[in-house]
Amino acid sequence: MTIKRGANAVRASSGSRNGDAEGDESGGRSHGDGSSQRSVSGEHPAHDDGAEVVALVDHVVSGLHRQHSEVIAPPEPEPTASETTRLAELSVARDLAGATALVQTALEQGRSAGWIGQHLVAAAARQLGEAWTDDRLSFAEVTVGAGVLQHLVRGLTPPRADGSLKAAELILLTSGPHEQHTLGLYVLAHALEEVGWSVHLQPRLSARAIGSLVDTEEPVAVGIAISDERGTGLGAIIKAIRSRPSPPSVILGGPVHLDALAMHHGVSRAYDAADAVALVHELVA
Repeated sequence: MTIKRGANAVRASSGSRNGDAEGDESGGRSHGDGSSQRSVSGEHPAHDDGAEVVALVDHVVSGLHRQHSEVIAPPEPEPTASETTRLAELSVARDLAGATALVQTALEQGRSAGWIGQHLVAAAARQLGEAWTDDRLSFAEVTVGAGVLQHLVRGLTPPRADGSLKAAELILLTSGPHEQHTLGLYVLAHALEEVGWSVHLQPRLSARAIGSLVDTEEPVAVGIAISDERGTGLGAIIKAIRSRPSPPSVILGGPVHLDALAMHHGVSRAYDAADAVALVHELVA
């Protein structure tokens, strides 16, 4: 399936990624070649400055290979190119039923839930990011696709029969109140649960709400996802957490340019799911 595009769009001058960011957010990737079709597959020269969207769907899942390679036995092969492209196209088309059926088929063929998250979903997410940097998908299309992949990851872990969570094992995962890109949180939640942690995942919370959750649930660590390079609201969130009588460890996830913010606030830094899982073990041990 190909992604149909409007033929009346006008492409911005090459190399002006920052200049067309506003159009991307409104769903309009501009093109001037008159083509009415785009596909998430294929090879095109990549831009050098597509880090923002690649970070949405790739940076947070690229470390899954290391994490899941330790818990999947025997090792399972990479998905085929057709499987990856099909899942990416279904996600962009907002075809949740088709994407779910593809995952179900893989499970029936003996693939593990870990393989789905580590290999198939991660590969499809990377393909979405690459398609954006190659001007084959708009920002809005990538966001839609990432949302479908996020829904699939959430379905990999069945709901708990016992709603109670042991505070000594609980990790709280959240994000800033206006964070739009939360796929990585769901991938990380699945990775943490696979190795035995209890996880409360609730993105887009205010600093006050996060502080209240820390009070009531007493997590041993809080993972915060931020993609905004300015780290908007991060200081208030960390202050709310540290004002508690027994504050948990704080781990910040997001693009590499947040390193300075992490150092400024004195919090731990994770670049992908594998880093975050390792940090939890290290900080809580």
